[in-house]
Amino acid sequence: MSVTDSLTSSPPIRVGDDRRHDLDALRAFAMLLGIGLHASLAYFKAPWAVQDSQQNELLGIFFVLVHGFRMPLFFIVSGYFTMMMFRKRGLAAVVKQRAARILLPCALGLLTIIPLTKFVWRQAVLAGQASSTSAAVETLTGAIRARQPSEIERWISDPAQINAPDSELGITPLNWAVLQGDRDLVVRLIENGADVNRGNRDGNRPLHGAAFLGRDDIAAVLLDHGADPKARNQRGELPHKATDADWKTTEFIVKILGLPQPDKDLLEADRAKVRARLLGVADELAVAKGPGQHASTADGRTTSVSWRETYQTWLTSEQFEVSLAGASWQLFMTDVFTHLWFLWFLCWMIAGFAACAGVLQSSWFTRHAWGISLCLIPLTWLPQCVMGTGPIHFGPDTSTGILPQPHLLFYYALFFSFGVLQFDVTRHRAPVGRFWWLHLFVALCLAFPVWIFRMNQPLVADVCQVIYVWEMSFGLMGLFRWLLPRERAWIRYLSDSSYWLYLAHQPLVLALQMWTRDVPVNAFLKFAAVNLVAVIVLLLSYQFCVRSTWIGALLNGKRISRPVPRLDPAPVGG
Repeated sequence: MSVTDSLTSSPPIRVGDDRRHDLDALRAFAMLLGIGLHASLAYFKAPWAVQDSQQNELLGIFFVLVHGFRMPLFFIVSGYFTMMMFRKRGLAAVVKQRAARILLPCALGLLTIIPLTKFVWRQAVLAGQASSTSAAVETLTGAIRARQPSEIERWISDPAQINAPDSELGITPLNWAVLQGDRDLVVRLIENGADVNRGNRDGNRPLHGAAFLGRDDIAAVLLDHGADPKARNQRGELPHKATDADWKTTEFIVKILGLPQPDKDLLEADRAKVRARLLGVADELAVAKGPGQHASTADGRTTSVSWRETYQTWLTSEQFEVSLAGASWQLFMTDVFTHLWFLWFLCWMIAGFAACAGVLQSSWFTRHAWGISLCLIPLTWLPQCVMGTGPIHFGPDTSTGILPQPHLLFYYALFFSFGVLQFDVTRHRAPVGRFWWLHLFVALCLAFPVWIFRMNQPLVADVCQVIYVWEMSFGLMGLFRWLLPRERAWIRYLSDSSYWLYLAHQPLVLALQMWTRDVPVNAFLKFAAVNLVAVIVLLLSYQFCVRSTWIGALLNGKRISRPVPRLDPAPVGG
């Protein structure tokens, strides 16, 4: 079935319809999935403050499946409701309502929810470090992390332990010694058979760690024992690229690893030494090998420097660093908005929408809305080609900085624009997703499995992700329209409450994950319990502390007691 069929195969929406209850519910579904998404991060290997004692990689699959479509779908719905208000009440009403329900909550969140989230995050990291240190040392990596010489002596001669990564972070003993800056231990591990080119779970090799923390003397030892300066990690990065990490990222990773915070100026000086050493050795190897030689990644693939890497280098460069309040901020990469980044992106979307208001009023635009919307679909491949600025390899990157990362702003603008166009399209044609079951089949049973087996082939992997996100979006829009053709009171309640639930969830979820970290219960049960308790607590807070207060009026508008749905679409992006 073609995209054209999907857009034209069921009755159009009536011009006078006040509200799309199915899209209200779908937006709430996307918000609630966000709670589950963050709750899952503790139960598989992920860069998260809490790593639970009980792990299950199936929850990692759940994460990538949801992450691959959730926010693009959200922006489609947001664009639709924005256009709905524009057609009914004009641009001034759109700007006023979005300023009240998006910009103001975002600003208040910067002063309240985000500081609380970061505080709980730090406590969770410290609690995890204390738990790891107090645990019995039963492995070589555990002994090295705990800095217990007697236990290191116990395990260092065990061939089964010498290259075995720890179960929590997937870091090998040699990599731990490198990160700790223990040159003597590095030498001893190598003498006992540690592989200088053995990567961690993320593909980072000992040279990556030495470069990241400026361990020049250790880099020299590794190179003397055959470490490959042209070996890439799973993101295709050479070891010397680790010296480009910005300060906020460095602080974050050092905290996660439980290492002492380095002096910034000294670290940069040491990194410069390592960078010069690695680049010098790499150039010598390139001359010795001759043309046609490529570096290898941790899994043995050959790669070459791509424009994706060039873009990422530009994005993370020092030219975007500024000094604010006595601290250095990288405008794109320094975390500011955490999980409220989507509100900041919506502000940019509304600004762009307002700038295009004149075009949106033209009859030409209305006549060609359907054709324009079709053109947006393949365009998403362009920003997809440079995804990879974060640790997640499937789905969009995350941008929480002061400035939205350009490729992500363009990416989400395409989905937002598609939603904008769909309001005009569905006045004359069918809304997307009549054959919702086929869309979901293509996404879940074709696009995603092909990506799994071809993720090391960038062109195929990127195309699969583009197909996946659109097919999941069309499928879920059709499914919810089929399930919810009319308003249901309890779903309307969830739709209204979901905005608050998502804004406030992260500190609570982190706290619940931290408190249950070492409970010896199945990962799925703990995941379900964290979600259930978090949602119940947040719903109670919404009912008794938010719904009938100024906060509820801010997020959802003034409550109307009459039974018919209010004309004003619901909060976020709507």
